[in-house]
Amino acid sequence: MRIWQLGLVMVALAAPAMAAETSAISLAKTSKWEMKYNADSCQLLASFGSDKDRVIFVLTREQPGDPFDLQLYGQAFKYSGIEMPVELTFGNGGKPAKRGGIALNVNSGEKIPLVRLTGLRLDGWEDWKHPETMVPISPAREAAITTIAFKPARGKRYLLETGSMGAPMAAVRTCTEDLVKTWGYDPAIEARLQQRPVPIDSPATWLRTGDFPTPAVFQGHNGLVRFRLDIDASGMPRGCRVLYRTNPDEFADLTCQLITKRARFKPALDAQGKPVKSFYINNVRWMAAG
Repeated sequence: MRIWQLGLVMVALAAPAMAAETSAISLAKTSKWEMKYNADSCQLLASFGSDKDRVIFVLTREQPGDPFDLQLYGQAFKYSGIEMPVELTFGNGGKPAKRGGIALNVNSGEKIPLVRLTGLRLDGWEDWKHPETMVPISPAREAAITTIAFKPARGKRYLLETGSMGAPMAAVRTCTEDLVKTWGYDPAIEARLQQRPVPIDSPATWLRTGDFPTPAVFQGHNGLVRFRLDIDASGMPRGCRVLYRTNPDEFADLTCQLITKRARFKPALDAQGKPVKSFYINNVRWMAAG
């Protein structure tokens, strides 16, 4: 039985060159951008298209930086499996990449089919094995992106006519800086850290096969839980907060309970190399599959 996977799930497959955008179904923006200030995240929302082609776009960022998660709602995302391949392209001429996203359909408790993709960047960078190659995305580059194309598994290709992403992404940056302050951290210190909290042991050891709730096994429940750990200057978790949970939510409290008990870290280091408190964010995928 495949029980769970811990961590950001990156599926990077060789992708064919994208067909001309004229072959995609173009979806105009049918709402203004909305910026939601949540207790644990910042969300940028907009609707595109109408009727059966309507897509709701929800970009979520839970800390300063360039990566974000993306939820796309719409009938285009009806899928019988759990992990749904999606081809994404940010901006005209961008490099398409195939990613695996968690598909959640109406039988999972969601009212509208959706797919959730994690660890995205507007420049398409995804070499997570070599984070030292990551370069910050400039506001100018964000502003140059005016479309986002996607193609779900076995589905049609769609083109979201977003308009310039400059102003919307600037609003997201402002929100995440404010967010960190509400957690009791200084955004300026966080931005200059020499090192973020680093797990001493592999995150794969934090949860075990026997941790899977027995009722969930028999009912075939799967779940995704995104969490934030507050790590003190000694490397000990001092709090756990669930940032996102899928339905049903039986895995959320259990995730925090077990990871707080088992996870240990090398603490964050400030600009002078002094250990300081900081936070750590990651995902757990609970999967019961034969």
